[in-house]
Amino acid sequence: MAYSTGTAANLPALRTIIENFAVANGFTLNAGAGSWLSKGGTHVKLTTAEPMTASSNNITFTTNTAHYTSEVAHGLTTGNLVTVIGATIPQYNVENVAVTVTGTTTFDYTMASTPSGNANSGTTNNCWINAYSNSYQSPTILSIFSADNSTGTSKVCPYTRSIVIPSSSWNVTYYLYYNSSPDQITCVIQYDSVKIQMITFGDYVPIHTSAFTGTNWFHASMGGYRYTSSLGLMEPGLYQWTDTSAATGGNYGSYQSYQRSLIPFTDAQSSSYGSVSGSGIHCEIDGEIWNTWTTSFSPTGAYFQWMPYTISLLFRSPNSWNNQANLVPMHIGFSSTASSGYIHYVGYIEHLRFIRIDNYELGDEIIIGSDHWMVFPWYQKNTSIRNGTWPTPNHSGTIGFAVRKT
Repeated sequence: MAYSTGTAANLPALRTIIENFAVANGFTLNAGAGSWLSKGGTHVKLTTAEPMTASSNNITFTTNTAHYTSEVAHGLTTGNLVTVIGATIPQYNVENVAVTVTGTTTFDYTMASTPSGNANSGTTNNCWINAYSNSYQSPTILSIFSADNSTGTSKVCPYTRSIVIPSSSWNVTYYLYYNSSPDQITCVIQYDSVKIQMITFGDYVPIHTSAFTGTNWFHASMGGYRYTSSLGLMEPGLYQWTDTSAATGGNYGSYQSYQRSLIPFTDAQSSSYGSVSGSGIHCEIDGEIWNTWTTSFSPTGAYFQWMPYTISLLFRSPNSWNNQANLVPMHIGFSSTASSGYIHYVGYIEHLRFIRIDNYELGDEIIIGSDHWMVFPWYQKNTSIRNGTWPTPNHSGTIGFAVRKT
């Protein structure tokens, strides 16, 4: 176990701090393969450049020249560098290559060889722009994605997850945690005094080591960038959760509420801004390799969720007779159409816990035997609306998390 805290002036500096902390605790940084952090079954990459996604036209080609069409104006000029991952055809995935701008939403770049076809619809084709040339491409986003090897060439995760810190909020305070058995790195970021975001990666504990391939997972406060011409980049926020445990005989608290990606494996749907989820998990079940929460709560496709008793325990805290809150384990279930929508128990996250923070403040420690747990709100505490709300006011109520410190 290891713990470190300090301040960072910007996201590139924070990225370096996280990478150095990981290396100091046994991870390797494969600079030759594009700065992949690896240890055991965990392989992740951090980037501080701006993500954008290819439009429905996807990526086409002429011999070894790729033609990229973005969903929004890219703001690039010829010669700027980009990194592209997530295309199903590997030739399209490049790192730090110069572009030739052909239009406000289009640019070309050179691939190492000619691909077999276009990047097909339905593929998430993420592009990181490594040069910031207009207002929304400001270095306020730290993104993470993953693969199945230390060079980022096997089973690359087709999406990223991010934290978004407004440029006006720097400097920030960071809290870094390393835990073993299984390995996990967690970085909690405190800004504007009372706001929290988090990025974490490592291995979860599988229910059975031979039941499926893969144990790597990662999470960040937002599923991706959020940009509109009127609002610009958007911070995370939380829609109100609904506690339906009384109405259902005390069995469940409802997790069927919209929230902006703060909490792992929960829905982040918004009719105005699309939908994303804050987590990715490598768990090869029913033909799926990388999974996250989908935009639907009904079992119409493969998706992950918290097991019902996890949510139920959260909504039973704090208890009425001594006001103590449960440190609720994070148990993960998986549902897919291949198994008629039945939920398979996958495993659990070892070094994080849900907790109600009605009676705790940011940074408080809970000591249970030799374990010390540090407590944070998922975004910003507000006891007046305990289940959180967004956009006005924007907070996470008393829904919080705890990180194992020692």
